[in-house]
Amino acid sequence: MPSWGSERAELVAEHVLRAVEQIPSGRVCAYGDIAAIVGCGARQVGSVMRRHGSGVCWWRVVGHDGSLVVFAEALPHWQDEGIGLTDDGRSCRIDVHRADLDLLARAYERAAADLTPLRGA
Repeated sequence: MPSWGSERAELVAEHVLRAVEQIPSGRVCAYGDIAAIVGCGARQVGSVMRRHGSGVCWWRVVGHDGSLVVFAEALPHWQDEGIGLTDDGRSCRIDVHRADLDLLARAYERAAADLTPLRGA
């Protein structure tokens, strides 16, 4: 991936953040879900969230199994939004609370219509 000061990296970040902003309250998406919608890699999504995610609903982006490194910080948000936990209480129930990815993709396309597309950029 290019350095974070590059135009490409800034464009990836803007696409990822716009996609994350479209995740409805009470729903979550995996890093890979966002990556597939945006057109980048799941690790890129993680890097963007780590560096720039504090201004968006970061607690709605989780690992493929519903886990999140900052679980303790996410828990109050999940509780407020009614996002349930797994039986072991260590992650969210992504199987129950995953956002509708088709609806999310359409919302993202509208939200990112003014951005240069990542594919081919």
